Order: sequence, then C-alpha cells, then structure tokens
Amino acid sequence: RHFQTKWKLRSVTHMSSSAGPKYGPNTKAITALLDDAPRITSNADLKGSPKYGFFIDQSDCSPAMHEWQSIRRVVMKRPGLATCEKFIDTAACSLFVSSAFHPPYTEKMADVAEGLGIPASIIVRKGMEGSLAFPVSGKKTAELLCSVRLADGTYERHTFPFGAADAGEEPEEEESDGLRLLESDRAPLDHIADLIRRYADSGSSGDLVFDKRVRVTLAGMDKALAWIAA
Repeated sequence: RHFQTKWKLRSVTHMSSSAGPKYGPNTKAITALLDDAPRITSNADLKGSPKYGFFIDQSDCSPAMHEWQSIRRVVMKRPGLATCEKFIDTAACSLFVSSAFHPPYTEKMADVAEGLGIPASIIVRKGMEGSLAFPVSGKKTAELLCSVRLADGTYERHTFPFGAADAGEEPEEEESDGLRLLESDRAPLDHIADLIRRYADSGSSGDLVFDKRVRVTLAGMDKALAWIAA
C-alpha cells in the first residue's frame, strides 16, 4: 500500500511455497488470510488498487521452475535457482525490489537486474533473516544497493546503510515477546495476519516493535526511492 499511495507504484509480489530448509510463515501463507490481496496470473489482472497490492504465485507464472521445489527440499542448500527465480518478471516491472543474504549476492543481483534491462532496482542486505524487513536493534543496520538506468542507457548505483536511528526512531535493545513470536517458525499465521490488518487500517498493530520495524523499513525504502527518482 505504501508504494501505491506515496510513490504511485503498482506493487506486485512474487511468492511461492517454501523450498526449505526453513518452513515458517511466508508471504503465500499469510496473504491467503488477507482480504483485498488478489492472486493474479497475468498483466491482464492488474486492475484497481488493492490494499495489499497484487500477488503472483510461482506455480502460475513458471510451472517448470516450480517443479524443482521437491528436489530443492531434498538438496537442502539454496542453489542458484533461489536467486534466479526472483527475477521472473511476469508484470514487466519498472522497479525490482528484493533482498540478499550473502554479501556477494547484493552486487550479483544488481548485475542481473541491469542485464535484464530493468529500469531501477533496490537490493536489501542484512534484513531480518535475509528478508526485506529492516532491523531495529541499535547494533544492526540494513544495507541498501540502489541502481537506476540513465538517459544514455548506462546504470548508476548508490549504496547506504539504514537503521532505526536513521528513521528518527529509538533503537531497540531487546526484541519484544511479540516480535520473537513473529520470527519463530511456530508463529501463528492468524496472529501475523491480524497485525498486518491492524497496521494497514490504522497505522498501529498494537505491537510497538512490529510497528517500529514497519516504519523503519518504509523510511529506508523511501530514501532509496527518492534517490532513484532524483
């Protein structure tokens, strides 16, 4: 919703069942519990402005790649396919946003995005558990790499760290019980979905650390998008 309202961008999230080795709550499982989070199969379905944006399942947009899921669960290690599948560009995106866990992959993912001719990209590293969610601890910051295509067809890049203090928030020394629950493989899906609903409706979920993480993440994305748009 934030990308849609502030930046007039249509948000399309690529999702899939977990290939392991972690099997906690993921986007596909959570959005199944949310209203106004339509699952699309083609660009023809991109109509209106749903509250949570649009979602496309790997099984719909790339059945052949999805067939590798059972093999990956046996292999356990995250192969190159785990990175490549993020670039399935069903919606012909103008901005690619993703995360990387290992340091070399930040640059590699930007290389791939530029090689595919995507106009702009944001790659987040040091997010929580390798995700897009920014840390709120005073000891940790996310790292962002932004890339934008210039008028002559070349690309310019910009990197910067971003944490709670950069968003004007007080860094957390310890995570709340609610946040530890969210980051556990045993986190109840309905609890997570409820936090998302409440935050989307009123700007507050009732979990102070969850709310702070959302604000810090959005502030970091705003800084990246402001650089891209400049």
